[in-house]
Amino acid sequence: VSIPVIANGDIDSPGKAKWVLEHTKADGIMIGRAAVGNPWIFHQIKTGEEQVNTSLMREVVLEHFDQMIDHYGDYGAIMFRKHLHTYSKAGFQGASAFRNEVNTVSNASQMRDIVYRFFSQEVFKKI
Repeated sequence: VSIPVIANGDIDSPGKAKWVLEHTKADGIMIGRAAVGNPWIFHQIKTGEEQVNTSLMREVVLEHFDQMIDHYGDYGAIMFRKHLHTYSKAGFQGASAFRNEVNTVSNASQMRDIVYRFFSQEVFKKI
């Protein structure tokens, strides 16, 4: 065809993105649900990295958190709980305790400290 073709549908990893591009010869891909709670997938696809550096995860999560606080004020901390639940659902050790802890926090500064600490682990260990 003479127009750009974009492939999408269940592209949830760097490997799958590469395979779809090679198999379909599409001009690009779209990522949907796989980016929810996993926005670093774009970095992974761009770089081909299977593992995400925890400092990148922390940077992305805290940038999102800071934007929520800038927009909503301290109430943004409460609203951000649902995002933290999604960000931490990747099967990491301590994630359940982390989610329980952030459920009780409404102070933005305190929540930021908890988030920083959780996403500063040397290595996230998959359960």
